[in-house]
Amino acid sequence: MKRDSDGPYLNVLSSGTSSRLELDTGDIDVSEYTTLSWAWKIVELPAVEWEMDKKQDDYVLRIELEYNFKGSWMNPLNILRKGLIKTIFMGYPPVLKIDYVWSNQVPVDTSFTSPNDKLTTIIPIESGSPFHTNWVYETRDIAEDLDDLVLSPNSLRLKRIRIFSDTETMPSVAEGGLKYLRIIKGSPAGK
Repeated sequence: MKRDSDGPYLNVLSSGTSSRLELDTGDIDVSEYTTLSWAWKIVELPAVEWEMDKKQDDYVLRIELEYNFKGSWMNPLNILRKGLIKTIFMGYPPVLKIDYVWSNQVPVDTSFTSPNDKLTTIIPIESGSPFHTNWVYETRDIAEDLDDLVLSPNSLRLKRIRIFSDTETMPSVAEGGLKYLRIIKGSPAGK
C-alpha cells in the first residue's frame, strides 16, 4: 500500500514475477450488480510488444472477474442441469473469466481470448504508454460485456475478483496503482 494526496492505494510492482490478490465474492448477481468502477494509474508498462502473443502476455494490472453459472442446489431443475453439465465436461462446468487490462499495444475494447487460458477473455480498457502518472477513472457495464460475449448476465454469478500484476513471460519491470474498486448495483450513469 502507498499513499498519495487522495489517500491510500494498492501499489503494484512486478519485476519478472507474477502475483495476485483474490476476493471470493460469493454469488453476486450480475443482472443486478452490473457496474464495475475503479481508478488506476500506470508508472511503467511491461516491456512487451503484442500481448496477444503467448510469449508476451504480461500486464502491469489485470482486474479479473470470474463467473460461474447460477443455480440453486434446492431447485431440482438446476440439480439436473448441473448433473448433465458435469457429465458432459466430466467435472464441473468451466468457469468464465474476463480480464480488464491496460494494454501496451492492443487497441481499446479489442477483446481477445487469452493466449494462456482459453476460458479467459481479455478486454483492453486503455492502451499505450500514458503521458502522465495521473489517476484514470473507469466505469464498465459488466452485463453489457457479458452480452457482447453472447452470454446472458441472467445465467451467471460473479464468484471472484482477482487483481494481477505479471511480468514473468517477458522478464521486465512494471508498476502501477489501483484504488476505488467497486461493484455497483444498476447500470453506469448515462446509460
